Amino acid sequence: MKAIRRGAGESYPVTVRYSIRSFIKELGKGGINVAAKESGRDTEEGLELAKILEKAGYDGFNADTGSYDAWYWAHPPLYAKDSLYLPFVKKLKDVVNVPIIMGGKMGDPQLAQDSIKNGSIDFVGLARPLLTDPEWPNKVMKNREEQIRPCIGCHDGCLQRIFNHKPISCSVNPACSRGKDTYLIGDARKVSNIMNAVWDAYEVARNI
Repeated sequence: MKAIRRGAGESYPVTVRYSIRSFIKELGKGGINVAAKESGRDTEEGLELAKILEKAGYDGFNADTGSYDAWYWAHPPLYAKDSLYLPFVKKLKDVVNVPIIMGGKMGDPQLAQDSIKNGSIDFVGLARPLLTDPEWPNKVMKNREEQIRPCIGCHDGCLQRIFNHKPISCSVNPACSRGKDTYLIGDARKVSNIMNAVWDAYEVARNI
């Protein structure tokens, strides 16, 4: 954090991606059960550490939960509840005075707006929902929420492709990471003319 400050200046906001609770039962075994006793950082320790980080100079927390040993929480799948971090983030909000960003299945525009309005969080973080629909913020601002293509939390197009050493994409948005031209809907007449030309060339080649 100090190195970033030296390079970017005092006015540049420095935030930290922060897991409030690790959800590790034991090495290699993540805990879905909220009440389970764990070996990693529990909520109480997470809140105390957050105070130390705020005092050290961080300007905000990009808050979540989980770890590499509790993947369900760090990267919530389709069967995880929307806004699953909210109960923990509300506790974080009570002990720090800097802004809090929260993602974690926050792709529902109404849920996102309500969470900010009621003071639970200060910013909504979107990652997978923007792969699914990069126009998400613009559609919300223009009151076109019903046109938003929703992320289903499947992990097939994004994380799974990373694990398979492939370019990131999205199961419900095949144009993701493939450029505007790949799936661009064009003039049907032009497409028809091109196909006719290709067919004519094929007929000529076949008759030679």
